[in-house]
Amino acid sequence: MLIKSAKFTSKGQITVPKEVRESLGVQEGDKVYFKELPEGGFKIEKADPFQSLLELAEHTQSYTAKEEKRVEKPSLSKQEVKDMKEQVDFWIKRLEDVSQGLEKKAKGMKAN
Repeated sequence: MLIKSAKFTSKGQITVPKEVRESLGVQEGDKVYFKELPEGGFKIEKADPFQSLLELAEHTQSYTAKEEKRVEKPSLSKQEVKDMKEQVDFWIKRLEDVSQGLEKKAKGMKAN
């Protein structure tokens, strides 16, 4: 069992120890969730890149009035939209990098 500590700064920030970051599989720019446990305390999890979209879908409610269909949309702050765009851009870049790596590997195999 890994036990590490971190000290809060005056701004309420901490540096997550390297071993914990590696265990969570997080890198610079990644998000984490702090989930409250029923028995007390919190669990830290790496945020799923599409979790924000799922949460948005869960909070979106639709209903039908007599002859009118209306969809209520949650309001998102500019920062939330920016964060979601950064997550999507990050994963697109990672997919492009993996794709390029596979293309190079395939070319190398053809050359042999």
